[in-house]
Amino acid sequence: MLPVQIGVKWLNGAAEGRVERAGTIKVGDREYADCVKVTYTEPSGVHSTENYLAPGVGIIKSVYVNNTEPKSTIELTLEQYHL
Repeated sequence: MLPVQIGVKWLNGAAEGRVERAGTIKVGDREYADCVKVTYTEPSGVHSTENYLAPGVGIIKSVYVNNTEPKSTIELTLEQYHL
């Protein structure tokens, strides 16, 4: 998937995907530079997922948001990786 073009949008089933710059993202005690954020949003806006990707690593953080009552957010973060 990387490299991706900033500003690109597409449809993934019913959800819209888009790519944005995310800059430096801190996950745990580590910082990842030059990250991108890939957001998937359903047309209703009820659910969305944000995936943060670091060059040479992949997904370092994923945030799922449910906007229906009771609202909830699930955040997954990378703990470790090996090259």
